[in-house]
Amino acid sequence: METRGFTRSSYQANIRWHTRAYEYTNTRPNGSTIFPHLILLGVQFCNGRDKSISLGELTSIVTAMRSRAHQPATFDEGPILAGEAEQSEDGDPEPDREDKLAFKGEKRFPVMMVSLVGPRHARIIYACMDGTRLSIRMSGCYEMQATDGWMCSIARVLLSMPLEECI
Repeated sequence: METRGFTRSSYQANIRWHTRAYEYTNTRPNGSTIFPHLILLGVQFCNGRDKSISLGELTSIVTAMRSRAHQPATFDEGPILAGEAEQSEDGDPEPDREDKLAFKGEKRFPVMMVSLVGPRHARIIYACMDGTRLSIRMSGCYEMQATDGWMCSIARVLLSMPLEECI
């Protein structure tokens, strides 16, 4: 896996979070990424509650999905300066045609998130698009303890690989 894309954080109105995005490094012969899947590792500066998603978790998931949906097929490692590339209204460079997208035809944009929440808890969240609906499934909040098998579950998620689909 490699960190590429975005680091998202916010410190507005005492609502704080920090998220790192990781993608799979499996590539096609032309260098483009094979999998649309992303793994997020988020830190929420709030107490987690079962059956409730924090603003930081939701914002990170939606931002990751949108970024993947609009990701160009070719990735320019250099900085984009004003006037060098066509910009969307919000300032992000965006391909003008679907055939220029990295994941043309993809409709789900799955995201797996390990979220560390207060006071010393973690949970796993899976999100993907289901038609026009955002589907989110999450575990309960579990206390992190070194002697607990829950830490192994978190490691398995962070090190997992998506299954390839035959279409």
